[in-house]
Amino acid sequence: MASILSVQNVNKRFGGLKALDEVNLEIEPGTVHAIIGPNGAGKSTLLNCFVGRLTPDVGTVTFEDHSLIGLAPHEINQLGVSRVFQTPEIFGDLTLLENVMIPYFAKRDGAFSLNAWKPMAGQNDVRGKAEEMLADVGLGEKHAMVANSLSRGDKRRLELAMCLV
Repeated sequence: MASILSVQNVNKRFGGLKALDEVNLEIEPGTVHAIIGPNGAGKSTLLNCFVGRLTPDVGTVTFEDHSLIGLAPHEINQLGVSRVFQTPEIFGDLTLLENVMIPYFAKRDGAFSLNAWKPMAGQNDVRGKAEEMLADVGLGEKHAMVANSLSRGDKRRLELAMCLV
């Protein structure tokens, strides 16, 4: 089976510190992987190379045969690559459903503007997709709750649903 994500010979230095040294990785569709290691091992640096927050000094990163090198984070996100952070990044004053609808519009339209919020409520296809993602992460029955009222664990699941749209 062909790789969906391929990392070849990736190096990243910060001054004299070598954060990534000849990293190679092949991820096949439908598989689950973990990147583990002690603090300072380069885990976040590698993930940041996947999502465009950092550019490797050397090497290639491809997703579905698209090079991710040099693309802006929003362009990489539109290809289907996103990440969650150690501290959940959600819209606390919005409902869970609204939180999951926002990234859908950002991916579809390339950017999110506040003017897009009003038509958002009337779009059943977007609502349906958001409800499906919330159900997939076990938050379907909580869709109308305000995100700040969630436990830390449920905030993590909400953030995962936001990535899945």
